[in-house]
Amino acid sequence: LFGGFFIAGEGQVGCYHPLHMALYGLLDLRPAYCLELLLSYPVMLAGSFFWLVRLLGRRDAALFGAMAFTFCGFNLLHFMHTNGIAVLAHLPWLLWAIDRMSTAACIRVRRLAWVVIALLTGSQLLLGYPQFVWFSLLAEWGFAAYLWRAARFDLRDAWWLCGALAAGALIGAVQLLATFDMLSHSVRQNIGREMVVLG
Repeated sequence: LFGGFFIAGEGQVGCYHPLHMALYGLLDLRPAYCLELLLSYPVMLAGSFFWLVRLLGRRDAALFGAMAFTFCGFNLLHFMHTNGIAVLAHLPWLLWAIDRMSTAACIRVRRLAWVVIALLTGSQLLLGYPQFVWFSLLAEWGFAAYLWRAARFDLRDAWWLCGALAAGALIGAVQLLATFDMLSHSVRQNIGREMVVLG
């Protein structure tokens, strides 16, 4: 593409993500693309609902909050940024798993939540949209700070979370390395002072 354009490193293809491999490997282009565009919203709605039910304890409030988040202006206006919205669809599930990891009494549940966080973080990175992964990380650590203020998160939980995120980075390393390689060869690094002033 474009005489040698590094499509894997470009960051908006997510060619290493298992869902993309399945969709485009099993279906024709049109239904695969339509499914990719629409699939994030029900995933986001369900994740937000389950997380908010756990947080608020009320189904009606959780459903309202889930609808408000899923169909907010940001998520609808970024509809064309398919992978960005797909990254954000992971966020409520990550918040749910962080809550489970920090508050569950059973060590088996904590370990399972750790695995879920690692897998979801790896999935986010494999989608190849690092700026939206950064948004997600800010929200995750903000929620961890909220749990800490509520005495439901401690230093041990912070280490567990760091370990899960590091494991997720290893899962998504194939996309991270491609993205960093693309960035290292980007023409934007050679922009002179005059372009910065004009920008």
